[in-house]
Amino acid sequence: MIEHADSFDVYGTGSASFMLDGLYAQVPGHFSGDVIRDDPDGLSSQSVLLISGNPLRYPLRTPQDVIGSCLRMWLTTLPTTADAQPVPFVWSTIDNVNIARLVVQTNGAMALYVGTGDGVLHHTTSTPVVSPESWWHLEYKIDTTTGTFELRVEGEVVMDLAAVPFAVGDVFQISNTGEESNTGAKTDWYMKDFVVWNTTGTDNTDFLGLVRVENLRPDADDTDGAWTAVPTGDLYAVLDNNPPSDGAYVSAEVAAVGSPMRVAMDNLPDDVSAVKGLVSYVRARKTSGGVGDLQVSMIGTGGTAGAGADRPITAGYVYWRDTFERDPGTGVAWTRSGVNNALVKIDRTA
Repeated sequence: MIEHADSFDVYGTGSASFMLDGLYAQVPGHFSGDVIRDDPDGLSSQSVLLISGNPLRYPLRTPQDVIGSCLRMWLTTLPTTADAQPVPFVWSTIDNVNIARLVVQTNGAMALYVGTGDGVLHHTTSTPVVSPESWWHLEYKIDTTTGTFELRVEGEVVMDLAAVPFAVGDVFQISNTGEESNTGAKTDWYMKDFVVWNTTGTDNTDFLGLVRVENLRPDADDTDGAWTAVPTGDLYAVLDNNPPSDGAYVSAEVAAVGSPMRVAMDNLPDDVSAVKGLVSYVRARKTSGGVGDLQVSMIGTGGTAGAGADRPITAGYVYWRDTFERDPGTGVAWTRSGVNNALVKIDRTA
């Protein structure tokens, strides 16, 4: 199943500080503070994340011995030295000790290192598989129990390894980072379309193929229920704030239990032909120490709702996520029409 997907489009531009609200354990920094940036290709309107030595570290919701992930990587240049290489993936234990890591070498080849610290070189593609000034789609599947590893670049298999000597059985964290030499040299790179999947559930349990992550923003109120906008106005307009504003929010008192709000979303871009799944993001908190439970649902074809987790929320802002891999109205994968007509339902349940 898809457990996480991020377009880096909901946090504004500049600092990645909002990404620490329940999503990531560690986010990149830069001397300018500007790590969420415009797409360097000059064409896409999507935001991207600058990796400049400091890692983006994502803790898995549940540790896994089989895990997969994909992203797009843009290099402005290839590394000039072997101690300043980009590191698109690191797999770590609960103590944040490296299990293995994948690096981009000075010629654009990729190498897998296994073990703690920098690890020991296990395999390299030898020939280049990525180059500067272009987006490259990377996707892997790692099984730390059987010792297998597969890497695909733009859908083509470039590593297919067996008997890899992984020392532990479970991956707890994934990082995207880069090396920094003793002289401070490093190779900045950009990432977007970040997805993490695992082998639990029924759908999306193996390689996803070339995918992109689209941020569908709220664009209309369907029903307010017993929710109100603070200060005032349309509910969807508050939810569409980018970056989020702590002074503008939608609110539900205890009397709103069982009286949910529903909003519509943007349509998918015209060139999207298939949908792997939807991941809802709601940044929410409760304003007192009492009970406050929240449930997010997707309303699909025929008005049928698929419910996310009914969860207690905290007194500090957290991004709460739910994954919806099938249209609840049809029981099969989402279609363009199904997504374009879907609604998001937000309900205070306690």
